[in-house]
Amino acid sequence: MGAAYVDALHGKDHAGLSKHMLSYTWGYSVIDISDALSDYCEQQGLDKMRAYIWICCLCINQWRVKEARARNDDIPFEQFQEEFQSRVQGIGHVLALMMPWESPRYLTRVWCVFEFYTAASQAHNGCSITVLMPPLQVKRLCESIASGSLKLHLWESLQQMQVEKAEASVDADRRNIMQLVQSGVGCHRLDTIVREKLLSWFADATVSEASRLISSGSLKGSSAALSCAGIVALLSRVGQYDRALWLLEMGFQAAAVCVDERQDSGIECCDGANLYRVKGQLLIETGDIPGALAAYSEASAILRRIGELESHDGAA
Repeated sequence: MGAAYVDALHGKDHAGLSKHMLSYTWGYSVIDISDALSDYCEQQGLDKMRAYIWICCLCINQWRVKEARARNDDIPFEQFQEEFQSRVQGIGHVLALMMPWESPRYLTRVWCVFEFYTAASQAHNGCSITVLMPPLQVKRLCESIASGSLKLHLWESLQQMQVEKAEASVDADRRNIMQLVQSGVGCHRLDTIVREKLLSWFADATVSEASRLISSGSLKGSSAALSCAGIVALLSRVGQYDRALWLLEMGFQAAAVCVDERQDSGIECCDGANLYRVKGQLLIETGDIPGALAAYSEASAILRRIGELESHDGAA
């Protein structure tokens, strides 16, 4: 007769009332999905044996879906929308799995856009959205931090995100979903919502990893100055000023550590000067003008001492 995978499971260690819904594309690997959900449970302090997550490929009877398609018996889009919205509302928390971090495949699939849109439009009913990425993607993101290329990759990625370019295997689905978005929040607004969610996720992931690396002594000298400057700028972008100031102090302490006896600290260099410049920008945004002027003066003094005041770094 055929059944959904969940119908074959019994016992509270295997199935239960879902409090999370996974939104993902079928192009993801099982191991990436498993790793991302496992990592999420650890971060949230959830018991992995009791964290019940609704996943369409396991909870919807795919046999019935195939039979309906073979009969050309499609469910009207309006009916599907109503049923799906009710499910999202009932579960209350959507986990949007996005990867790779620099160009999420999730945003190229129109059904993922629809799921994200539905969750976003139900925020007034208490529905929340959390962006997830597998640990391997977090590792790659953190490598970008260490190399100083985070800011470049991040903005390139965000600028390319346009839900209007999302695709579907069935063109009618794409037309219906895009019409729904356009008549609702609009494509531009949905793009903005997605970008802000991703920025918040990037901020959390990068702060966590940078603080871990600094605490372990793995990130120091000019590398610490370079990395922390990029992350502080990101935190300022999403309005997390207190966390930015906290990380800034950690960055200065780590940058002051000499990497080896042949090198000066990471403060007396262009990266150190840039860290002071970023501090100045942050203090202006928080209203501390005297503090900002002092930070800019120190940045200028460092560049003058190392003979780089009239260079590209000095101009910046």
